[in-house]
Amino acid sequence: STLASISQAKAAAWEAAKADATNKLETEQLQSEIAQLTEASQQEKLRQTAEYRDELHALARARQHKASQDFDKARHEEASSNGLVFECYARDPAMKEAHKQTGSFQQQQRQLEALRKKQDREAAIQ
Repeated sequence: STLASISQAKAAAWEAAKADATNKLETEQLQSEIAQLTEASQQEKLRQTAEYRDELHALARARQHKASQDFDKARHEEASSNGLVFECYARDPAMKEAHKQTGSFQQQQRQLEALRKKQDREAAIQ
């Protein structure tokens, strides 16, 4: 009975050690799989982030290119137009007339009138 109990105790200890070794091996395998999945997940996240960043940069470059083209087109149209045309004058002839009444047009008329008077005086003296 003592030999049988010692044998059973040794068998139980061996089974426990075997179970512990199996559990340890399974735990290490699971930890290894978890580490691999975590690494793969992080790599996928980095790849997606880089892809998104590249897409944003491509969109920004496309917008800059379009803005540059629009600017160049506007400069070309401005250069090829027939000089400066005041948009408000083209839109509203009454505004042009009001400018003639009060602006530099009237000042030019006064200067011409003063010049004519001066020439008349000089002609009368001679």
